[in-house]
Amino acid sequence: HRERVAQGAEAVNSPRPEYYDFDLFRDAPTTLHDARLRELRYVVFDTETTGLQPDQGDELLSIGGVQVLEGRILTGETFERLINPERDIPPASIRFHGITSAMVEGKPPARIVLPPFRGFAGDAVLVAHNIAFDMAFLHKRQAEAGVVFDNPVLDALLLALHVFPDHPDSSLSSMASFLEVEVEGRHTVLGDAMMTAALWVRIIEELEKNGIKTFGQAVEISNRMLQERKRPAVEPGLPSPSVA
Repeated sequence: HRERVAQGAEAVNSPRPEYYDFDLFRDAPTTLHDARLRELRYVVFDTETTGLQPDQGDELLSIGGVQVLEGRILTGETFERLINPERDIPPASIRFHGITSAMVEGKPPARIVLPPFRGFAGDAVLVAHNIAFDMAFLHKRQAEAGVVFDNPVLDALLLALHVFPDHPDSSLSSMASFLEVEVEGRHTVLGDAMMTAALWVRIIEELEKNGIKTFGQAVEISNRMLQERKRPAVEPGLPSPSVA
């Protein structure tokens, strides 16, 4: 089941809330269990959306990604598309990412954009910061697009929380600043994907230092972090975490 942990999530210009899918790693492919993290091919991606609630009418506005292989960001292997959401874009959302209705006028809808992104992803492991949020939007439109996003996934947010437990702010911006990752094009899909990819390379390095070297071990850590994040998130009176 999915659980979006937020208070006042309608404030789209606020940091994106953490969004949990407790089934996300349940069907992790056993063929990858012993695969070394450093040797896998990843597509690190990001989305921008009309809002924070895919189950209440919010839609994709853009999607971008970059490939990571053997600990290297392949800057020449990128994907970036604007998407016509076929609905209004709330002003609060525009203030956050800068994508206006004029910018997406004439652009293809998600059902047209998702197949080439699926082709770009291939059999790679999909990675994003708070990936359950992005996957919810991909899954929402995959049937009408005629594709299935059944790739193995890993969450940069959950694994960053494990390898940097003393860092108080789990947002992408804060993590990038903490690790001195160069920030360019913040709140553009390709800019955020590049920043997440740089973070991901550092996460793999830190995981290896802690003896976590395989995909299966990373999934075990991810599931444990999900459960740990779930406990405080559902207690009343606690502030909502954010990840933007």
